[in-house]
Amino acid sequence: MNLTPIPATGIEAGAKTVATYKNAREISRWAYETEVGDVSQIIAVDNKYFFIAALTAANEEGIPELSAVEKKIAEIVRKEKSDQKAVAEVSEKIKGLATMDEIAIKLGTTVSKQTGISFGAPGSQTFDPKFIGAIAGADVNKLTGPMGGNVGVYVFNVDARQTGAFFTEDDAKARNNQILSFKMQMLSPILEKSAMVKDNRAKFF
Repeated sequence: MNLTPIPATGIEAGAKTVATYKNAREISRWAYETEVGDVSQIIAVDNKYFFIAALTAANEEGIPELSAVEKKIAEIVRKEKSDQKAVAEVSEKIKGLATMDEIAIKLGTTVSKQTGISFGAPGSQTFDPKFIGAIAGADVNKLTGPMGGNVGVYVFNVDARQTGAFFTEDDAKARNNQILSFKMQMLSPILEKSAMVKDNRAKFF
């Protein structure tokens, strides 16, 4: 049989998805009930995929050892360095240019015009959060950038800004609902922590 090992890291208790495979809670449940070095029996997922799982390592609760997170740290540092290099390259290319059109031509791209961008307005979540933050703090009618975001390098100009907490009454209501939802989500873990309650629902559901 030509079988390929599929690594899965950072599996949380009761996780429904394991290594991109959905409805795989049986695998995550097994991982939390066994010991490092154990190998499972055949685990069926949707009667379509069949796995034999092996637990090669386990992360203990609390602050992880450096060896357990050094790869992730290295990836973050590499991305930051790559972003800094990209910003420097764009900055050098557009030096002396004064308009968005000139910059777009120099970079071989086009100017994208967006309206109604705000922290609370629907649709803002589709934008790069670093970009949204930069827009909020930028001066009106002043070329800003280049700046590095989560998904790219940006040069932009804020044409106009509407002041106020929200654009419409609906925006205000949506924001209030978001705040209420966030508070309700945070309430349970706060109570669990203060009462030293351990949530073991993942073992049974």
